[in-house]
Order: sequence, then C-alpha cells, then structure tokens
Amino acid sequence: MFRLIEKWDNIAWLIYNLLAMLKYIFVDKFKYKKILKKNTALKDIHKGERCFIVLNGPSIKNLDLSKLKTEKTICSNYFYLSDYYDVVQPNYYCICDSDTFNDDRIYQVHEIIKKGKDIKYIFNKKAMSKLTNEEKENTYFVYGMHMPTLFRVRDNLASISSSFINVGMFCMLCAMYMGFQDIYVLGNDFAPGAGLTHCYGKTELEEKVNKVYQENNRVNLCTFYWCYYLAHLQNFYIARAAKKRGVNIYNVNKESYIRSFEFADYDELFTDN
Repeated sequence: MFRLIEKWDNIAWLIYNLLAMLKYIFVDKFKYKKILKKNTALKDIHKGERCFIVLNGPSIKNLDLSKLKTEKTICSNYFYLSDYYDVVQPNYYCICDSDTFNDDRIYQVHEIIKKGKDIKYIFNKKAMSKLTNEEKENTYFVYGMHMPTLFRVRDNLASISSSFINVGMFCMLCAMYMGFQDIYVLGNDFAPGAGLTHCYGKTELEEKVNKVYQENNRVNLCTFYWCYYLAHLQNFYIARAAKKRGVNIYNVNKESYIRSFEFADYDELFTDN
C-alpha cells in the first residue's frame, strides 16, 4: 500500500516539476540568470573535503562543539540565537523557508548577517528584494522550485534546484554542490510529537512558534503527519542522490528518527587531532 502511495505521489510531483521547469525556462530563467550565475563560484569549492552541518536539535548540547573550530561548518535558520554560535563560528549559513523573509520576520535575517563575520549565506530567492546591496555581497540565492522525487534530486544551485520540507536537507544539497566528500549532520533529531524544540532553549520566538505549531496540529493532524511522511521520503531521496554521486552523508545522532543515513560516532571523528 505504501509503495503504491509513494508511486502515485512521485507521479504527481513529476507533473508539478514539469510545470515548474517550463515556468523556469520560459519566464524566470531570464529574470534570475545573473543572480544564479553567481552560485557557480560555490561549485566544488570544497571538493574532496569534509564538513559538519550543525542543525538546531537539542542533541547537540551533548557534543563538544569546540572540536569544530578547524572544520568547515554549515548552520541554518535561527542558530544565531544559540550560545553555540560563537563556538561553531560557521562558514556557511542556510535558510530555505520563504516565510523567514516575510516583512514581520526579515529583521531577524538582518541580525543574522550583522552578527556573522566572513560567512557565506545561501538563501531562498525571496530574500533578494529584502536585503541591502551590502548584505547581498556574501549572499547566494537559490531557485528551489523542483520537488525531489524517487527519480531525481536537482543539486545544481546555478539552475532550478530541489526544494525540501526541512532545512537540514537543503544544507546537505548545498554541501553536495560545494563538493564535500563526507558530510556529518549534527542535531538532526526530528521526532514526531516533540514540537519545535531547539538547542537554543526557550526563547520568545520558540514559544510563539511552538504555540502555533501545536494549535495547527490539533486542527489539522493529517497535514502534520503527511509532512512528516514527506520529510522522511525526501531524506531517503537525498541519501540516494548522494550515494550516486559518491558522497557520504552521516547522521551523528543515533537517537534520531531519521534512518536514511549511516550513523557516525562524533568523538571518533577527531581521534587524529
């Protein structure tokens, strides 16, 4: 039954992707051509290297993140609120959720950029009209209008690329495009019913978002579990795409509900340091 549902799901997304591709080719390609060309500077920039994607799950509290000071790191969303931000000192910062760039939340994006030093930002294309020219200097914009399927994940950031339901997978896509050979994912907890718990503790923002999250799920539980199901599928799709490209993705949290990737022991990764 589930395989049948997945098959028809993928057929539906193929139709969506065809329409998205036509829109890109005949309309948006000309509009975004220059801005997407800038992304080619990221292509294979770290070919053969390893990186650490530090997501916002509370499990990272159990790790000695100071070990990352000489590593290439990617962070996302509101990680800048965490006390761990200055410890990690990310090289790259990713945000793919277009709602983050709405007028009532864009001030936080400005704060993220203001706080960062020598960081490259990879944002949803919606951010283009919301940032100053100075903020755009170290920022790359992604045209993520393709839905990943069993058949294909588009990882070319200089063209129409895949969009995911979870920012963690977007970070993995960016890491693959930049040529990283071994990708280690921290804080990818993702447990149903746990709410939006994060490593940075109870902030006003988190309490507000959690309240909306819980209220929406009481009203529309089906939507919540459909999104949860879709997120798991997309994790398998990107794991499969990485394997085809000879890229290794590891989940550092063995308690994570994500089972698409091999697990890695965090401390053992630094035994030679």
